[in-house]
Amino acid sequence: MFANHRNQKAMEKLRREREEREKEEERVRRQREMYLKERRLQEAKLKEEEQRKTDELMAVRLKSMKKVLIDNWTGDLKAPKKADTTSPKPKKESKQWVPNILKVGYWMDRYQDHHERKDEKRKQKAEEQYARWSTSKARRAGLVSLQNDFYTGGFAVNRNSILKSVL
Repeated sequence: MFANHRNQKAMEKLRREREEREKEEERVRRQREMYLKERRLQEAKLKEEEQRKTDELMAVRLKSMKKVLIDNWTGDLKAPKKADTTSPKPKKESKQWVPNILKVGYWMDRYQDHHERKDEKRKQKAEEQYARWSTSKARRAGLVSLQNDFYTGGFAVNRNSILKSVL
């Protein structure tokens, strides 16, 4: 009877421990779900905020581009004025780049400059690699002849001659 009573207590204890473990696992699972849900909401808010900022920035850019294009268009329609040599007026340099940036030649020049710089870097890197390779090749050639001298000099006479040739 005592053994049966002990077994019942042990079984009851195991059942309680299992229930507690299941409750703890459920609590951890809920916490993880809440954390993930919170994180998703935060990411969504960040993305929404970024999108709003980019939309605002694009609206500002479009307004400024529209103004630049209108200014440029109206500037092209005006007849060129005759130069007044008596009083030199300062040129407006802020709008000077606008006609250049709208031309294809401007972008072609930038493209060519970019590729020329890349080609120059590539050539310089190849020359540096070749210089490193040639120095290492020369260094290895010197080591091979030194090793050959040690092998032929040492084994031809006897074991102690190696020590003598080194010293």
